[in-house]
Amino acid sequence: MNKILENNAIKSPIIQKFNKTTKSPIIQKFLSSSPLSPQNIEQLRKNIRQECKLRLKNKRRELFNKSRSDLENLVSNEFQKISINFYNELNSSGLFEETDIKVLQKIEQDTLNEQLEWFNEELTRIVEENENIEDQYSRLNGVVCPLCLSGTLAQCNNAIVCNKCNSCIAQNMQLEDFQSRMDFILEQHQAVCSSMPSFTLVPNEFNSLSLLVMCMTCQNCCSI
Repeated sequence: MNKILENNAIKSPIIQKFNKTTKSPIIQKFLSSSPLSPQNIEQLRKNIRQECKLRLKNKRRELFNKSRSDLENLVSNEFQKISINFYNELNSSGLFEETDIKVLQKIEQDTLNEQLEWFNEELTRIVEENENIEDQYSRLNGVVCPLCLSGTLAQCNNAIVCNKCNSCIAQNMQLEDFQSRMDFILEQHQAVCSSMPSFTLVPNEFNSLSLLVMCMTCQNCCSI
């Protein structure tokens, strides 16, 4: 009985017409393992949908190098190339249903949403990475605050202020001069002592605050 049904399916004018059409690789691969019959047409449609989504996802890197508007255009164009090819093949055979158009349109929109979501996630990740790199670069190339050890010093008019703890480290001094003075004192100290000095602000004779460098090990003390 199954053999009779199979023979009838093969002799169907629709199937015969489809067999004469030029087929895409996915259809050829499907036919090589599964004879075309009304019982497996739905499986063929599923394979086509999966292939559409797979080929679109493979475009990710290419799409990411484009702008957001180009992303939408490229996804739509790529999808149209795929779907038109399959549509022409199945429509010429009479096997393509009207509902398949809506299915393809939904796949296109879902895939576009996936790519845009991925694009936004990648963009956010890159922005965050750049911000971290800029922050690290600023810390490496800036003068670290000797009081809080987490902020960096910045020139504010004639004062040198920490952008983290807001402490006024020095007045009437340029940041470059302060850094040179700090480096010199630390180099001199390291030449005679391996301990790390501490820093504190103390009043000076000019009714302002000065940064005091102290070492409890070698009893060395000086101001900047």
